[in-house]
Amino acid sequence: MQKSITWIILGLIFIAVGLVDPYNTVIITAGLIFLISGLFMYKKFENKNMYVGLISIVLILMSILTYLELFSPNYTGNVLFNGIFFILIVLVGIYIIYRFPKKWEL
Repeated sequence: MQKSITWIILGLIFIAVGLVDPYNTVIITAGLIFLISGLFMYKKFENKNMYVGLISIVLILMSILTYLELFSPNYTGNVLFNGIFFILIVLVGIYIIYRFPKKWEL
């Protein structure tokens, strides 16, 4: 199986897990990053500006949604764990934006 198909499947699994009962934007963010990277690898679409723009938009929008989720009065999850995990996801996303377009493979 190609590496790109693995990234696409991994992204879909993360998105599905994130959409389950306790809606979790942190896991959805990771899934979207995997899915977008996998699609770019699969299609061999090497447009650096589009890739960086898509990942940046995902990180910005999901940062806003994560902030709204974590500081909602109805949120019952662990704020510290999800906050730290989201910061790690953002750092990985920034690293992927830097590293992936150089050779178009991870």
